[in-house]
Amino acid sequence: MATTPTTPTTPTVTYSPPAGLTIQAGGNIKTFLDLILKDSGQWTRGQAPLGPGGNQNICGIFKNLNYPGDEKTAWCAAFVNFVLKNTGYMYTQDVAVICFYQNPEKWGGTVIYDRKTKGDGWKQAQPGDICIWDFVKPGDANHINFVYENKGDYLRFCGGNQDEKSPGNNNPSGSSVTAGDLLNWNPSKDRPKIQSVAMIFRPAKRPK
Repeated sequence: MATTPTTPTTPTVTYSPPAGLTIQAGGNIKTFLDLILKDSGQWTRGQAPLGPGGNQNICGIFKNLNYPGDEKTAWCAAFVNFVLKNTGYMYTQDVAVICFYQNPEKWGGTVIYDRKTKGDGWKQAQPGDICIWDFVKPGDANHINFVYENKGDYLRFCGGNQDEKSPGNNNPSGSSVTAGDLLNWNPSKDRPKIQSVAMIFRPAKRPK
């Protein structure tokens, strides 16, 4: 007897930030990142088939922001927006890095370092400041993450869709939320086509 084939269904993603994350962070970006890093293995891309049924934390970022996208989508900018939204900061209405880079002031950003004008503003960078990277050529704006630590003579960064084994890749397989010494920078470490900082700016709190 013939059976009627069933139509595959797409899993419904329902998501809110991990329990207590926003409350525990108290509006502090560095604290929010620390809480995620404690369980960073839960944010690794590719542990399940890519797509709506993939990593539910990554898929949930897009759901939380009401943006189109899933685990196949490059998610570094979505992760930055997710953190900004859930710590009370202004965030963009797009998942493209270029939206931050072209007009950071539109999102309340105060530029503290711009490669075009150089200067030593990067020395005043604080945890929670936003960093935009070029991996191919100036102006590409391929990757975005947060300043995680200012070590005085160099900066360390934390972000999503990163793989410490392959800096310079803006959508690596096996990417996660990472903060490591491999991804550190000062102007002397600037490496065009691999690891080059275009801009660092400070985000603004959303008006209450």
